Amino acid sequence: MKPEDKKILDHASRLKLKGNKSKAEIWSELEQKIEPRKRKLNPIVYYAAAAITILIGLAIVYPYSTDHSTQFSEAKKISFRDGSFVELSAGSELIQKRGWWTKKKSFLLEGEAFFNITKGSDVEVIGEQGKVSVLGTEFNVLSRDKNMIVECYEGKVEVDDHSNSIILNPQEAVYIKPQHSTLEKYTHQNTTSTWREGYSMFRETSLDFVLDEVERRFNIEIERPSELESRIYTGVFYHKDLEEALKTICLPMGLEYSIDHQNKKVSIN
Repeated sequence: MKPEDKKILDHASRLKLKGNKSKAEIWSELEQKIEPRKRKLNPIVYYAAAAITILIGLAIVYPYSTDHSTQFSEAKKISFRDGSFVELSAGSELIQKRGWWTKKKSFLLEGEAFFNITKGSDVEVIGEQGKVSVLGTEFNVLSRDKNMIVECYEGKVEVDDHSNSIILNPQEAVYIKPQHSTLEKYTHQNTTSTWREGYSMFRETSLDFVLDEVERRFNIEIERPSELESRIYTGVFYHKDLEEALKTICLPMGLEYSIDHQNKKVSIN
């Protein structure tokens, strides 16, 4: 027994008992008086702490997102506070996903976009066929129908196809095709996205994929035989004139076309 407790007990033994209280009862009362009082938490503080905990949990589970999209024959520029910007090509969708706890910009892309990223900004672009990671650079990503083409103009970008990764330097590009097995980069002479200069360029690309791009550029519908999907096209077409674009693509491939301007339809055979 502690000395101070013994002193209290001795004092209690000399007390005259009132009523029917025993020494044990008096001792119990004294113990309650010398026991430290428990501090009660202010209800306001309690509820505030609970609310903050819930908000943190929601931020982790549900990061916020911003959706940007363009119609056929339309382009859009999206600017950010750090000086970075994205130019979204025709018929494209860009979803920016970002958690409340990080400054990293994460984009989901279906379509084509040019990215100008301020040095030091942490950015990733995710398409169906892979992911592009950067820390300040200029590059273009085309991600449609299980095809992904990445061109680098400044800085460096890392391209990951979920199995392998490759680093692109300026004037280097990579084309990830459906059912590809390896990542092979090639060189180009472009200093920016060709679509920003008014034309589209393709390298060993499915003709069907190229014609889909013509539809987006001119906001038309192209009817063509299914076997064109297996034919490969290398070349360019300009966005200014539909008939010139069709000549550029169809004549070298031995194809004929007709244009129904009123109904915005093209037939190729």
